[in-house]
Amino acid sequence: MSGSIALATEIVAGLISAGVQHVAYCPGSRDAPFAYTLDAAERQGLIDVAIFSEERGAGFWAVGAAKAGETVAVVTTSGTAAAELHPALEEAYFQGLPVIAITADRPHEMRRVGASQTTHQEGIYGTSVVAQESLPAIDSPSEAQAKSIRSRVSRLIGAARGFMGQAGPAHLNVGFRDPLVPDDATFRFAVKHTKTVPAERVFPAWSWVVNEDLRTVVVAGDGAEPAIAAMANARAIPVLAEPTSGVTDCEAWIPYEQQVVGHLGDQIEQIIVTGRPTLSRPIAALLGRQDVRKIVVASHREWTDVAGTAEIVVEGLSDSPHGYSDEWLNAWRSAAALVESKLDLSGLSLLSACHAVWHAEGDSQLWLGASNTIRGFDLVANAPGRSGVFANRGLAGIDGTIASALGFAMAARTPVRAVMGDMTFAYDLTSLAQRPEKVEAEGQEPDIQVIVLDDGGGSIFASLEHGNASPELYERFFAAKPQLDVCAAAEAAGWRARSVESLEDLERELTAPVRGRSVLHVKIPWPAAEIAFIRAC
Repeated sequence: MSGSIALATEIVAGLISAGVQHVAYCPGSRDAPFAYTLDAAERQGLIDVAIFSEERGAGFWAVGAAKAGETVAVVTTSGTAAAELHPALEEAYFQGLPVIAITADRPHEMRRVGASQTTHQEGIYGTSVVAQESLPAIDSPSEAQAKSIRSRVSRLIGAARGFMGQAGPAHLNVGFRDPLVPDDATFRFAVKHTKTVPAERVFPAWSWVVNEDLRTVVVAGDGAEPAIAAMANARAIPVLAEPTSGVTDCEAWIPYEQQVVGHLGDQIEQIIVTGRPTLSRPIAALLGRQDVRKIVVASHREWTDVAGTAEIVVEGLSDSPHGYSDEWLNAWRSAAALVESKLDLSGLSLLSACHAVWHAEGDSQLWLGASNTIRGFDLVANAPGRSGVFANRGLAGIDGTIASALGFAMAARTPVRAVMGDMTFAYDLTSLAQRPEKVEAEGQEPDIQVIVLDDGGGSIFASLEHGNASPELYERFFAAKPQLDVCAAAEAAGWRARSVESLEDLERELTAPVRGRSVLHVKIPWPAAEIAFIRAC
């Protein structure tokens, strides 16, 4: 067996031993040893491999799969291919997701001598990863070296999962020397399954940290801790939760967080922050107040405290005896009911479309695009809440939204509705053309429906101060309307597609279960005035 194939075999065996089930592989020459070894492992039923012809989409696919609770690896060849993973790893870092970037590299003798497709891959991701390791090209690894390789892979995966530190993406750079093909096409893996169990963490009691004499609210952003919401619920503490917090199904959830803060925010004396709240300026202003006691519950070293006003930062809280009246919570419920009474969701618009999708019945999870889309949901989502709502809120960018939704659908094995704007759709158009699953072999594909809320470009800027720019400047520098026929593009990539002309038409479409790949093109008017009105409610 060639040294490169043997090295790749040990790395793949290390992944399998550590319980990694999903790998995204991007075709190349220098990373070809992984193609042969991953194929052998997949044929033995040890791992699932998704194939991506471009690395940026593969990286965001891995982010989506990791969001489903998996540790996911993504393999690329050398050169610019490795650099293409950087945006996805940035996103994974700020979400604390265990994505393992494995980049094939030239052997050391080909580096810094002008060899083709050779760049500086060691440390290429800088502070965007929580751990990194480099393995040199090995001609014929000994038994001791093989054990060491698996051990290093295991340590890297442990770091990515947050063992003794912060969870997040990790980087393994591997040098491969020719030959890059196997002597024998048959591989067998002797995998010893091991698991490292971190010691149970002990968190301070609620009563030690939280002043129970102060009027308190919980602000829950993306990836909030359900335990904190449960404790707040038991104490009748209002929970102001973003759509992707995962806790909007809590009974103490108060919808219309942006609006109700304007009604009762000045009475708040204490805030408990969990997750990553990033959606609205009213909540950001609340979190920046100097006259409110603030407690942050977070496991990420870059916890949310933009204004630097947090008094206490803890990794978690344990429950303790409690006794609250519901007078404070009822005041917030009344404020939310007042906002709801002023809503006008007739006709097809951003907000009526978001409301219809939020309340669509069925077994589908939601993946929300950035910009106006997720803010639309934040403005109109109401009871009943949903726990299965996800988005890339680490850096809150529009990149890779389709790829991430695909990764989530495949790893979680669940139908997904991915809702996004037209610019977000156009930005990730190449992911429509990918077929990472084994459709021909298994006769199945992910169940995913992409809903494109097309308002003709970057209309989010109109709801910000840039909306005061001259129409000519705004259209050119901010709107930047994509020149794209949404349905034609989807159909060209093999997706079913149709346009939706009315709210009733959209609601009718939403009654059907999500099966296979489909796109709904929903043309809506610019929402700036609608958003301004509802924020003032």
